[in-house]
Amino acid sequence: MAQSWAAVESISSPMNGRAYFYDGAHLKCHHFNVVNEEQSAQWLAQGWYEQAVYELQEYREHCIRIPVNVESTITQPIMLVASFLASAQLYWDGEIIAEKGIPGSDFAQEVSGPLTVRPILHRDQLTPGQHWLSLHVSSFGHREDLHQLVYLLNFYDVDSALKDKNQQLITLLLIGAMFLLWVVFLLIYWRYQKSPVYSLFAWLCFMAGALLALELMKYFWNYPWTFHIIRLRIIIPTVLFTALLLVAYYLTLFEFKRKARCLWGSAIAFAVVAIFAPSYDFKSLLIFFMALLLSVLIAAMAWRRRLAGASVHTGLLSTGIVALFVLPFQFIDQWFAALFSLIALANLYTMSGVFGSDRTRALRSIALEAELLRRNLQPHFLMNSLTLLSEWIETEPAKAVTMIDQLADEFRLLNQMSKQDLVAWADELKLCCLHIDIMKARYQRAIVFDVQNSFDNFKIPPAIIHSVVENVFAHNRLQDGDCIVLKVQTKDDTVKIECRSPLRSHSQQREGTGTGNDYIKSRLQQNFANEWKLISQAQGGLWLVQIRFPYRPVAAQSVLEQH
Repeated sequence: MAQSWAAVESISSPMNGRAYFYDGAHLKCHHFNVVNEEQSAQWLAQGWYEQAVYELQEYREHCIRIPVNVESTITQPIMLVASFLASAQLYWDGEIIAEKGIPGSDFAQEVSGPLTVRPILHRDQLTPGQHWLSLHVSSFGHREDLHQLVYLLNFYDVDSALKDKNQQLITLLLIGAMFLLWVVFLLIYWRYQKSPVYSLFAWLCFMAGALLALELMKYFWNYPWTFHIIRLRIIIPTVLFTALLLVAYYLTLFEFKRKARCLWGSAIAFAVVAIFAPSYDFKSLLIFFMALLLSVLIAAMAWRRRLAGASVHTGLLSTGIVALFVLPFQFIDQWFAALFSLIALANLYTMSGVFGSDRTRALRSIALEAELLRRNLQPHFLMNSLTLLSEWIETEPAKAVTMIDQLADEFRLLNQMSKQDLVAWADELKLCCLHIDIMKARYQRAIVFDVQNSFDNFKIPPAIIHSVVENVFAHNRLQDGDCIVLKVQTKDDTVKIECRSPLRSHSQQREGTGTGNDYIKSRLQQNFANEWKLISQAQGGLWLVQIRFPYRPVAAQSVLEQH
């Protein structure tokens, strides 16, 4: 139980000093007068034994006598804070000062009481010299063996204790802020843009608020000590789920490959810790350490890729790891709230920029959508296709029907894709195949379309490879047996697409610019800022087009799978 109260230095600590134990009830547990070591030696001969208070064990009844030395005159009230998992009655120099339920000799007789009692001792009870704190304790109501029952047993200045209580109000405000962010980002998700980043961040805020509330509960509700284990059992899955959401959020925010595999691995690792780690505190700390470490690695890799906001998140998460190591048992109680608040502010700052850029990008997307549809409804393309269709309808109606179906499929797919910023590679490839089939039929050429290494699925701006294929036919005189080679590679979170085609234009040189290339550049810039590269040039007797852009995994069904 983390706390920042200032212990009273002039009074010896009962927690770490010597104590005398007697197993079971003792008729004179609290009524005695010991002045010297000789009489305490007589206790040991009568069945008492000496050990530290923190070694108190479960499922037993004890009488405990603890010598407390007051070294100087006390002028103000002092608070004794006793927090442990047992029912007890506390006595100071033989007078009862607090009750934590009713201790008993078995489970049936024992009555549980609050987790913590804070009796006040006044100056007339704290005269200089030796005093005795004695406790009648029983702990039969335990749900499991924790091996350490005493969380806190010490003397504190009343004013500093009250100040610490006020400090918890800051954490209480942070809990309210977390739940407010949860509501705000859910509204953004439902009314503005159904991006998984917004949804994940909303639920991450909710789980962080819930976890902080569970941790802060002990400061505002002095619950029965038998409920403490239930609370700890609730905290562990809450910690696990919060940690998993943290990793999922950063994987999604920075759009990493193999997200599902990483999440499953994290979930299994967290579950193993939750099951096999030796104590509840250690379980929570280790799970958070693993989650922060994974998150900082993700952010650092994104920083290396120069993604926006990655450097800030790397710094904040690294600070969290340092705080966890320096103050491990205060991390969840105090520093977790501060760390997560800073992360939330960093996200708000990043997302405020995203909102503005999304608006600009939406306007640009509308213009590009119109440009895509306009380019693929060009008069010469339609005229040539319709002229050929009118001829086939009379001479080869089966071919005409096939081509009409192909044209309809291409225009339908183009219409569906034009409304999206990014589409699945499977859809883009299907669009290219449709166009090549149409052009093969128009030119009556046996042209080969060889797609190499296209095993992975990723997101790509709509119709940019389709535009490359269009240029092959628009600026070339293709012959039977010519091959258009499309090679796809995904490596180091980068997609590389290379198209090689014959070079037989009238001038033996093809311009690397034009409306097709302008459209490709605009789409790449819209979606990937400056993280893309386009090469379009002659190479020997071939024309090479090479496009590089960041890998974006496909998270949902493609247009083809939906329709």
